[in-house]
Amino acid sequence: MKKLVLSLSVFVLCAITSGANAYLINPLTITASDPSTFNGDLNYLTDSSFPSEWGYWKTNTVWWSPGHTNVPYLDIDLGGTFRITDVVISVDNNDGYTLDYLGSGSTWTNAFTIASTMGEVGSGMDTMSTKDWEGEYISLIDFAAFETQALRLTGVTPSDYNYSVGEIQIFGTEVAPAPVPEPSTLLLLCGGLFCLICYSRKHIKS
Repeated sequence: MKKLVLSLSVFVLCAITSGANAYLINPLTITASDPSTFNGDLNYLTDSSFPSEWGYWKTNTVWWSPGHTNVPYLDIDLGGTFRITDVVISVDNNDGYTLDYLGSGSTWTNAFTIASTMGEVGSGMDTMSTKDWEGEYISLIDFAAFETQALRLTGVTPSDYNYSVGEIQIFGTEVAPAPVPEPSTLLLLCGGLFCLICYSRKHIKS
């Protein structure tokens, strides 16, 4: 009987504290480090519309041509702490990009780097995914899940210095304290356990 009570307690605890599946995170804000360098509407990045493969790099995208010295970037504020599990992104294929996340101590850590040689098209927009069940999956950018409040996307070399991003989708779950059960739930749980204990004691005495 004690094993039954213990098993029931563990089951209820797991049901209460189990986390939800990863979902699409809607960033709080996306800002450009040098707004004068960037072109296009930043809303394109999260409008759930991916440019077509081989699409023109200036159509419905955010693009920039900073030259060889300036290295602008896009900061993505998630509006909370999240455990990031996957990213799907559309970029101009013949350029390099890094996606970094803000870690402890306000330091930036690399999540993955997109090389100019990756992807399936020779030039133009190309969608890449870390979801290994999708057709756009690129194993070289897959990463171990991490927790962060912000991401940073930067164009890097080698490149033709004409960068473009059409969409970025971030998937994960919010990191928050374990939910506290409502009083009624606790009362029901305690009442059930009390009845089981009383029942077991009654049968032991008989």
